Amino acid sequence: MRNLTCFFFLLTIHVCVYAQRVAINTNGNPADSSAILDITSTSKGVLIPRMTQAERDIIDAPATGLLIYQTDEDAGFYVFMDPLWSKLSQRENVWGIEGNSGTNPETQFIGTMDSVPLCFRVNNTWAGKLDISNENAFIGLHAGSANTTGNHNTGFGVNALMTNTIGNQNVALGRAALSSNTIGFKNTANGAGALLNNTSGYQNTATGNEAMYSNLTGLNNTANGNRALYSNSGGHDNSAFGLSSLYYNTTGNQNTATGANSLLSNSNGNQNTANGNDALRFNTGSWNTAIGANAMILNTFGANNTAIGKNALYFNTSGYSNTASGVNALYSNHQGYFNTANGLGSLSDNINGSSNTACGYYAMPHNENGGSNTAIGTNTMLGSISGSFNTAIGYASGTSGSFDNTISVGNNGYANAYHNQAFIGNLSTMWNGGNMGWSTYSDARVKKDVKEDVQGLDFITRLRPVTYHRDIRRQVALTGNNETEFFEGKYAIEDIVFSGFLAQEVEQAAIASGYDFSGITKPRNEKELYTLSYEAFVVPLVKAVKEQQISIETQNQKITSLEERIANLENLIRNLQE
Repeated sequence: MRNLTCFFFLLTIHVCVYAQRVAINTNGNPADSSAILDITSTSKGVLIPRMTQAERDIIDAPATGLLIYQTDEDAGFYVFMDPLWSKLSQRENVWGIEGNSGTNPETQFIGTMDSVPLCFRVNNTWAGKLDISNENAFIGLHAGSANTTGNHNTGFGVNALMTNTIGNQNVALGRAALSSNTIGFKNTANGAGALLNNTSGYQNTATGNEAMYSNLTGLNNTANGNRALYSNSGGHDNSAFGLSSLYYNTTGNQNTATGANSLLSNSNGNQNTANGNDALRFNTGSWNTAIGANAMILNTFGANNTAIGKNALYFNTSGYSNTASGVNALYSNHQGYFNTANGLGSLSDNINGSSNTACGYYAMPHNENGGSNTAIGTNTMLGSISGSFNTAIGYASGTSGSFDNTISVGNNGYANAYHNQAFIGNLSTMWNGGNMGWSTYSDARVKKDVKEDVQGLDFITRLRPVTYHRDIRRQVALTGNNETEFFEGKYAIEDIVFSGFLAQEVEQAAIASGYDFSGITKPRNEKELYTLSYEAFVVPLVKAVKEQQISIETQNQKITSLEERIANLENLIRNLQE
């Protein structure tokens, strides 16, 4: 029976042998020229040896490529790949190139089951590497391709961390980010070309297209914005936030720039702080602080300046140690130094004036070259342009022109009209005083050319004491001051009946008596009024009293002599009568 079966099998199956090629089929075709064994069937398969894992493992000297089907444990096809048996993937475990569905993320993934790095290539060109041993992750053409022992690096993007060798703990996201880095560590680059030229700089953070593009060895810098800290090479501890902020910085250190183009031109200036669009845009100096759009925009070499407010210290170039707080404060300053301006428009026209202090809305706004002035209050020293050594306190107080060495306290509406004047109070002030009287230096040691030529009775007797009312409207008009706004009691002083002299009459009395009287001040310009110092009248009055006393004593002597003569005559007459 068995022989019969073999006979019928041979009738249906053709086994053809052609010069070391074997064909098994039912159609009699020869074996394919490329195959040593060619099996053809449309209804049957090939069943290879089946065995358990134990049976597989005792095969003596298995040949590389030997194929079996394992029936137990992890069943499946195994091929011997010297020195190990390897299981062939089954179709359901193959990741399809046209997409997959119904996957289980817990058990199905693309990756490896050992610690060997997973590499990627495109057109046989390096396209990334995931390395669990060094904890590096590189994705992108040439990303991390030169890395040797560098660890804890992350590079995503074409050429990201391309030349890194031993640098570690770097993060590069974007085309060519940190592409030149070799040994730098703890850098973070986020954006195309960010930290592109960095080689050994470390602990830098660059976020934005070409941020910190030129950095080589700089360290501890932070740049956030398109081309922020673009030119930095070796500067350290800088912070730049905003488009092109600290763009040209190369070796400057410890600068902080916040706002588009802030500190844009700074190259080697140190410890500057700029907050606002274009703040300190052209600066090259050090130790400046600018807060506000355009604050100190034109500063170049100036140092130790502080500007807070839009356009504060706008035109400053080389002025130093200035402080400006308020919109347009010290706006026009070029070279002035040691100025302090606090308030909108304060010292806004100052160019070269130095050592000025202005505090208040439009305090000293028109000063250009005057120095060593102090103005406190809204619109103080409003008319001063080049005056120096002036002090003004109170709303609209100060000189009416560019005078020097004046003091103004609350004299709004009636400004100083000449040099070396001190005004306290305005035209409506009805009382000045205190607990003690006013003292004047009178030390003999500081006086020279002392003469006893004071006129007494001749001067005093020419004076005409009068009573009068003040007309402060007329006073404002004569001095060219502007009328101040009305307030309760503004004109109350006009109701007071004053006693005194008319200055012009005092002047004539002094001239007539040949007396150079210091108690009268004559106008030195058309806006100044005559003034009298009533305390100065004490001196000629004393002289007049002394002159009167001499006259009285002379008269007394004459009276005594006459009385004696009369007594003698009376005695003579009495004797004659007897």
